[in-house]
Amino acid sequence: MPRVKFGSRGPWLLVIGVLLAATAVGFDVWRRAANMQPATIGAEAVMQAPEGQRLEVVVRLNASIHQGTYAAEVLESKDGANYRATPATIQIATAADTLVVMGAAGDIKPGAIVQADGQFDSARILHARRIVVLSGFVHSAADR
Repeated sequence: MPRVKFGSRGPWLLVIGVLLAATAVGFDVWRRAANMQPATIGAEAVMQAPEGQRLEVVVRLNASIHQGTYAAEVLESKDGANYRATPATIQIATAADTLVVMGAAGDIKPGAIVQADGQFDSARILHARRIVVLSGFVHSAADR
């Protein structure tokens, strides 16, 4: 086993490098988490959003209509953690290039609570460019 001399800088540079890398990773995780706060937009605002407007809406996926398109119940929240169901329903369409965050494509299924970031088309279907899987992180009044 090689001996390390007391005045050697090698081990100290390695320790400093590891600490800097750990700090950078921690900062990146903190930054991403801060950017993923669940939406608190109300159902009325969702239903009145014009075609082409980008919005983030939290929904419970109710049923798969066909491949990549879901019927969804709009959920409302005042604090971003506790949600309640509303009578408002929309359709959400995903595509091969839809980014899935905090989960996997397999988590996008009926019963899942997700935040969809996208735009409505003329048929009032929200085309999601990003889906954040919130199941397990937020609560719905129906889950209690």
